[in-house]
Amino acid sequence: MLDGILGRGFASKCNSLIKLIKSRIEVIRRKKTATLKFLKKDVADLLANGLDINAYGRVEGYIAELVLSSCYDFVEKCCDLVSKHVSLLQKLRLAFNNVAKATRISAQSGFLVD
Repeated sequence: MLDGILGRGFASKCNSLIKLIKSRIEVIRRKKTATLKFLKKDVADLLANGLDINAYGRVEGYIAELVLSSCYDFVEKCCDLVSKHVSLLQKLRLAFNNVAKATRISAQSGFLVD
């Protein structure tokens, strides 16, 4: 099952995909930053003009954008974590394969593994 994911060339594929994800996140982050800056200025203008009701709606949009930005930050941190531990994931794959072989052998011989 994990052979398809952690097969040969896993480290290079993983690093190239992580690089691609990070570049996409960077583009999205620039767009979100511009949107947040605009919404912040818009809320300040609405409050200055006494349009509190409209400002509340803009603040909801601002908070939604902040939450999305936080999600993108989380995804980027997860990518960093995976890229740091690629070699460990490959070692775990070998251990998983050994456990699977041992389980098959014990099942074929009639012994139960606890």
